[in-house]
Amino acid sequence: MKELPRDFWLLCASTLLFILSFNLILPELNGFLESIGEGDSKWAVLVPWTISAMLLRPLSGKMSDVVGRKFVINFGMLMSIAAAFFYPYALFLTFFFFLRLFHGICAGFQPTGASAMASDLIPEKIRGEAMGVFSIAISLGFGFGQYLSAPLKSLLGMNGLFYSVAIVGVLAMILMIPIKETKLRRSDFKMTDIIPLPQEIIAPEVFVPTLVMLLITVCTGFYMLLIPDITQELNIENNGLFFFTHMISSLVVRYLAGRLSDRIGRRKSLVIGVAIFGIATLLMTVVETKALFLFCGFVYGVGTGIISPTLMAWTTDLSHPDKKGRGLATMWMGLEFGLMIGAFGGMYLYDNDPKMFPLIFGIAASILAAILVYLLTFGKKIPEKFHGLDNK
Repeated sequence: MKELPRDFWLLCASTLLFILSFNLILPELNGFLESIGEGDSKWAVLVPWTISAMLLRPLSGKMSDVVGRKFVINFGMLMSIAAAFFYPYALFLTFFFFLRLFHGICAGFQPTGASAMASDLIPEKIRGEAMGVFSIAISLGFGFGQYLSAPLKSLLGMNGLFYSVAIVGVLAMILMIPIKETKLRRSDFKMTDIIPLPQEIIAPEVFVPTLVMLLITVCTGFYMLLIPDITQELNIENNGLFFFTHMISSLVVRYLAGRLSDRIGRRKSLVIGVAIFGIATLLMTVVETKALFLFCGFVYGVGTGIISPTLMAWTTDLSHPDKKGRGLATMWMGLEFGLMIGAFGGMYLYDNDPKMFPLIFGIAASILAAILVYLLTFGKKIPEKFHGLDNK
């Protein structure tokens, strides 16, 4: 860890706060939609967010490689801060939908620039280990944001919770100030350079980790959609407790998982992570008690704690050395598309009927089983490093 520069740690702290900021409201948005009479439209929490984030990934990836990582990061955070001030007025579905669409811009930019900047700051020989540290920052932001949601709502009210997103976002931007740009703008830069060409929208060299990310996040979308309602069914007051438990187990695992993938390879590490995620998901099909519910959160955290840093490291390994922003943007597109399918498909199956919980998690377990089969068979032919598929 002594090999990691100060700017890497500042980037981790800023990313932690950014992820925390927009996660503060996620556990309460299902209830917010109920309060405005739109309880049947819970898909609107994730679907528009993921649509805008996914569509903007090629642009943010190109800008990250051409304009610079820091600009892309700050632009994403600024959009999140601006969006926070409009939530108190989103009292009908159309406004809420377009606000979530606008707020998704932040997810389309900040993670792309931040993950690309992190890869610039990390020595290649400890890439998996350092990506584990970076993913810990993401996990902390996700877990604490979800856990603090209910207490802050109780203390400040729903509108105060919305404004908290902006306050934490400003703190995240302040931490970016002393960080030096790692991808300097070219001297012959023109504004037209930021427009992705058709062949630059997708990075074909990172197809495999992107496909795995997409399928993983379909399952994650099921979790994010259903966990708040399962929490209420089990009479647990804090809607973010499951994901807080998830965060606790994933913290140490993420660091160790990064080191593991540096030693045994990315594919083998993914096999372990996906298998553990599958166990948690199978257990979710029979959850009837608080204890088993929180245990599933713990096991789920172990699985995703292995998967997340491994996929980021593998994507960086396979990306064109001069176009890491494009490679990482492609991976994040897979994440958003998967979340969108999970949220929309899950809501279609769920239809506010708790009896559908076992079926939906059973489908998720089947998807995870398919990923395992793929990694254990065709996955053996996949290279661990960039192999010149795209030299343009």
